[in-house]
Amino acid sequence: MTLEGEVSEAEKFFGKMETFAAEEDSSRFIAVLEEIGDYRGAKERYFRKEKAFEALPPKNKAVKELQLEEFEPVENWRLYCLRLSDSIVILFNGDIKTANTAQECPNVSPFFYQAEKFTRLIDQAIQEGDIEILPNQLRIEPGFELMQ
Repeated sequence: MTLEGEVSEAEKFFGKMETFAAEEDSSRFIAVLEEIGDYRGAKERYFRKEKAFEALPPKNKAVKELQLEEFEPVENWRLYCLRLSDSIVILFNGDIKTANTAQECPNVSPFFYQAEKFTRLIDQAIQEGDIEILPNQLRIEPGFELMQ
């Protein structure tokens, strides 16, 4: 959820991907997201575990399970997210991973730590009742803002 006129973190990610990724990489990444979002559900196995949050794309084994074998995995791109249920995923931001770990990578480390912070704030809001996880949606208290 963003304020009117603001660009979400996920939109920033897809803007970067559109600008810097080869068209086929971008298409493959979107195909994986659509398969998960439209047909399979956000099962844990379709996400890379990163501390208390997740990242996309999934590892090769999950891509094969999605029956997208014709798509070579887009290994270097990372989109950080928080999977709350099989039907609710909050997308953050990401970039091209160029180091062994996200924390060591100058491109993704800011987004890794941002996702860590957003996850902590969202978890706190859930515990305090400002955000409630319903079967297929979130209920957010009127006036609630996720403060960075």
